Amino acid sequence: MWAPIGQRPTAVALHRCAWRSLVGFVHPALDPPSGPTRFYLATTVTSALFAVELAALAEAVSARPTKQIVLVLDRAG
Repeated sequence: MWAPIGQRPTAVALHRCAWRSLVGFVHPALDPPSGPTRFYLATTVTSALFAVELAALAEAVSARPTKQIVLVLDRAG
């Protein structure tokens, strides 16, 4: 980077951030929680995507009408 003497150099830059969202499901088997965990990483948060994540969790834990799971949401932002 250079500039004439006595002048500050200028640079063109693109200021942008890549945000990621993490959804985690933890099975609190013991105290402290040490049960199985599932994490899903996404570039956005939507109710449609959350429905897909819930379906993936249900499949991963073999949830069905005779084996239900209890899910507590913490209302994280």
